[in-house]
Amino acid sequence: VFSGLDFDGDSLYEILFSIDEGLSPGGPDPGKVGVYLYEADGSGGFTHVWHWVTPEPGNNLPGLNHGDIDGDGNHEIYFGVPPACCDADGVGVNDNSWGTNIFEQGADGTFPASPTLRWLHGMANSDNFRPAGYAIADVDSDGKNELVTVDRATRKMTIDALTGADLDELAGFTNEFIDETNLQGGSIYEVDVVDFDGDGHHEVWVNTWDNFSMAIFEASGADTYALSVDLNSMFSDGDPGSFNRDGFMFH
Repeated sequence: VFSGLDFDGDSLYEILFSIDEGLSPGGPDPGKVGVYLYEADGSGGFTHVWHWVTPEPGNNLPGLNHGDIDGDGNHEIYFGVPPACCDADGVGVNDNSWGTNIFEQGADGTFPASPTLRWLHGMANSDNFRPAGYAIADVDSDGKNELVTVDRATRKMTIDALTGADLDELAGFTNEFIDETNLQGGSIYEVDVVDFDGDGHHEVWVNTWDNFSMAIFEASGADTYALSVDLNSMFSDGDPGSFNRDGFMFH
């Protein structure tokens, strides 16, 4: 869920959230996922503005974020649909919707009924790349924003940049970095881009659900990234998500 947004600049704040009918208990498997945008009506309520639901059922736990990767002032919504493989003929059951679905605002501030662009990260449905989280930032300080994506199934992290200057239906991405080895041990939970040590080089922080582990990748130059710090099982004696605070480190 993202709140406090104002995509259309009308001073009425919006809430952006995903839905997932495949979650237990009792959800269908596979099931459909979707993304919804609601706006405050100025009278204490909310009005439906826009939504998109996958036309085909797939796997659950979709990724979601927003940004302006091409810097044109039109916001984009990034919605990651996990693949579901396969039917009796070996064909992915959601081949037309899995991947990173990107919706860019039009000049009137509205979002399109179908994705502006669908990015498959150079993968096939059978690779089981499940986009679970995104960060949009100029990670390597080359003057161009990158899309950082984490995959919760095969535990990859990719950094991609637009091939050209604009995001539209004809756009493409070029991969700058992929990590396939340092995020093992548990499902990937979240990703963010910061400069934690203030050295002028951004880091990509990836949290995995493995007794609270953190892999930190740092950019050293244009299109150049490497694992800087690997923090494994920082809280192995207690669950950081415990509600009864038994061994809970964050009071």
